[in-house]
Amino acid sequence: MARKFIYIGGIPLFLMGIWLATKTFSGVSQLPPTSLPKQPTIDSQKILVMGVGDIMLGSNYPSIHLLPPKDGVELLKEATPLLQSADLAFGNLEGVLMTGKGVPKHCQDEKHCYVFKSPDHYVHHLSAAGIDVVSIANNHTGDFGQKGREHTVEVLKKEGLIFAGHIEYPY
Repeated sequence: MARKFIYIGGIPLFLMGIWLATKTFSGVSQLPPTSLPKQPTIDSQKILVMGVGDIMLGSNYPSIHLLPPKDGVELLKEATPLLQSADLAFGNLEGVLMTGKGVPKHCQDEKHCYVFKSPDHYVHHLSAAGIDVVSIANNHTGDFGQKGREHTVEVLKKEGLIFAGHIEYPY
């Protein structure tokens, strides 16, 4: 009986939600599709900053077979024009950059353990796409311990990418 009441009681609420979503409030009307705003013009007095979330280009741990096709070259292909149009593009590097072997973190449940390690040269994919700054302050920065963190910092420095979030290099 209670289940039937929930189903029946939910229908009017659902319909009311749809009705409210189609209404305008405070006398403000919706713009017709033909009068959408024009593309903004570029003003030399303004800076375009673009941010993206977690960047995980592929992991060579526990197997290189987990790496993407074509060595990841095309992963950021669609985003590249947008990122390159920004004066400053920022993203979160989810994992470490480390081609060689490393000691992964210990997980209590191996079935639900996520450890990310991308090859060193994947850093070129970031810079080629237009990424200028990466954060390395996240839950996967320590996936390969201090060695992984330090190696990632070295790789980013060699590429000339600015980074923040390492305890020795907070900004």
